[in-house]
Amino acid sequence: MPDSSNTYRSYGQYCAIARALDHVGDRWTLLVVRELAAGPRRFAGLLDGLPGIATNLLTDRLRRLEADGIVEHEGADYALTDLGRGLQPVLDSLITWGAYFMGAGRDDQAFRPQWVGVALGVIGQGRRPAGVARAHTEDGTMVLRGTIRGLVAVDDWTGAVDAEVWCRAEQLLDVISGSTTLAQLLADGEIEIAGDVDSVDELLRPRRPLHA
Repeated sequence: MPDSSNTYRSYGQYCAIARALDHVGDRWTLLVVRELAAGPRRFAGLLDGLPGIATNLLTDRLRRLEADGIVEHEGADYALTDLGRGLQPVLDSLITWGAYFMGAGRDDQAFRPQWVGVALGVIGQGRRPAGVARAHTEDGTMVLRGTIRGLVAVDDWTGAVDAEVWCRAEQLLDVISGSTTLAQLLADGEIEIAGDVDSVDELLRPRRPLHA
């Protein structure tokens, strides 16, 4: 049970939404949870995954999350507790809702390739053919693989791939979310593919609309 005496910056309202925001509504807090949702991380790894956060602020957020029973600290690793993992549906809903605003473009905003993997857990849902594509972006290389549950990003893939793709990371998300099509990007010369183009199209094609 989280410490009910920890009422820092409380809204002072007996409401479940207000109580939740008392504990995870501060700036950066849910992004710390986002980074830990994929598994335990060390402090340096969290700093790298949270570009723009100050070291002392990350220390403060982790300390508060530990006090609330959302994060646990074992050795050098930080990890989500059962209570913290219970925030996954909240993250999923924010991804779905926030996808509406992604159409404004990236501009000069920071990006990490692992964030594609986070988004794929939601927008990449739906059975896909067992294809594999290696995507080369300005932020790094990632391997995308189709599964019966959806599209996943694989960090340690050593097998063959159906195609090599050169693009910007946000273009992958645009195709998967249905904001554009692979055919349109190819026609505009904004993406390059070496290999089986049809398999990439089947791999990335949206399976359900994010917004009605």
